[in-house]
Amino acid sequence: MSNLVSAAPLASARPTVSAGRALRAHADVWWLAVALGVSAWCALRPLTVEWSINPQYAYGWTVPFLTLYLLARQWSSRPLSRAPAAGTSARRWTLLAAAGLLFLQLPMRWLQEANPDWRPLNWLVVGDLVALLLLAFFLLGGRPWVRHFAFPIVFLLVAVPWPERFETACVQGLMRGVTTVVIELLDWLGVPAVQQGNLIQVSSGLIGVEEACSGIRSLQSTFMVALFLGEYYTLSFARRATLVLAGGALAMATNLGRALTLVLISVRQGKEAFGRWHDTAGLAVFLACLGGLWLIALWLDRRQPAPESTSNTTRPTTIPALGLPIALLIGCALWPLGVEAAVSLWYRSRETGAGLDAPLTWSPRWPTGANVASGGITDFRENEIPDASRAMLRYSEGRAASWNSSAATESAVRWSMFFARWAPGQSAAPAAKMHTPRVCLSASGRELRRDLGVAWIAADSRGLQLPFHAYVFDAGGGQELHVFYCLWEDRRREATDDRLAADDLTARGRFLAAVHGRRNLGQRVLEISLFGPADDASAQAVLAQHLPELIQRAD
Repeated sequence: MSNLVSAAPLASARPTVSAGRALRAHADVWWLAVALGVSAWCALRPLTVEWSINPQYAYGWTVPFLTLYLLARQWSSRPLSRAPAAGTSARRWTLLAAAGLLFLQLPMRWLQEANPDWRPLNWLVVGDLVALLLLAFFLLGGRPWVRHFAFPIVFLLVAVPWPERFETACVQGLMRGVTTVVIELLDWLGVPAVQQGNLIQVSSGLIGVEEACSGIRSLQSTFMVALFLGEYYTLSFARRATLVLAGGALAMATNLGRALTLVLISVRQGKEAFGRWHDTAGLAVFLACLGGLWLIALWLDRRQPAPESTSNTTRPTTIPALGLPIALLIGCALWPLGVEAAVSLWYRSRETGAGLDAPLTWSPRWPTGANVASGGITDFRENEIPDASRAMLRYSEGRAASWNSSAATESAVRWSMFFARWAPGQSAAPAAKMHTPRVCLSASGRELRRDLGVAWIAADSRGLQLPFHAYVFDAGGGQELHVFYCLWEDRRREATDDRLAADDLTARGRFLAAVHGRRNLGQRVLEISLFGPADDASAQAVLAQHLPELIQRAD
């Protein structure tokens, strides 16, 4: 009896000793988790700007948390480790690839800091993170672990905004389809309506399928939910594809019902009712898509064969040792923070340099009649900017107006001018650069006929020139709309850089923005639309003639 009593404390102490030894034995695994967490934070943090200012991608805030949930869920059913042994070529090549991916964080973050809206670069940054995570799981468990944890890791990519051209093509095509079907349904219901791009002309006025350039917001979030539910219910590949396609069909159908409902409300209660019901209808669309996808996922789950049961004895109970020096892993955890510090130091040194010129700023001089030297201004009116557009653009100052002009040397021209200014800040450049005429007018149903590139046009007699990107859109009835778009950064340029336009979104222009340390600058947009010029040359000549009358310098 005494032997049993004396042995009891020893037996109860064994688990504590074992747990302590296990914790010390796998300290390298914990430091690896810290290093990966820091890399994930640094890679995803720049995306939060677009998640905040672009309603289409607000769902991005949930993706990191859903990824962690899926990883934790997969952890309990992880297979036996087949990690590459120390000294093997597979392990050496894996470590070398991981080192290369860590090094690439420096040049990519350097470019991304000046170009947070550059979506292909954002894909590369998050792709670098995904590759690092996959290599880490390969070091821990070999190919079985990579296959087991691949989907939750790759799922992070759904938080990255789609490439602009692809997104515009998808959203514009869907919106035109919705508009066409709504017109047919209105005709069937006996409501007179005419389609103008993505606009519907009814008795109460023009109604847009979607305000401004927000597109069909439920499309991307629906795909994200479909992918998550497919993994949650461990559906087969065919059933996951079916769920994703069903999500696209649901987004189309619910937006069709939303558009038809809002148009009917506008016809019966007036256009003011459209704004009152807009947000409510949008919330209803989201809930309908979410509920419909969940029901479809449940139905698909019940129809697939039950998975084969596996014995609990085959599941690993310990974390495999990584076998890497702790100092190396601590360095990997500190490297992304060092990259952030180095990038910040680079840009701050150029923002606070002793020879930095004062910003060159300007503002529009609105043609109320008295301040236009050539005269001929008629029908000047303020254009109301919709609340949805203001909430999306988040500018510090904004105004829009339209008027008619006709001088002795030119035919009658209808002008529309929009001006917006963003105060310096992290979201200034993305908010200004994301909403170009190519994106917004295309999303509203205007067909882009020609992109004429950038032309510098004199704005005053003291040498101020503004870069205008010229576009030509189909205005209907065989006529054209000439749009001149100027994106200006509040920074005086060096003599060697006076032709670097803020809207130079080529790879060269974005690289030079990083070289010159241009980030978080104040932005201003001037968009002038001309309806009436006979051709491209006439439109540019009209703008060049009147621009000095429409611009005033601040200095």
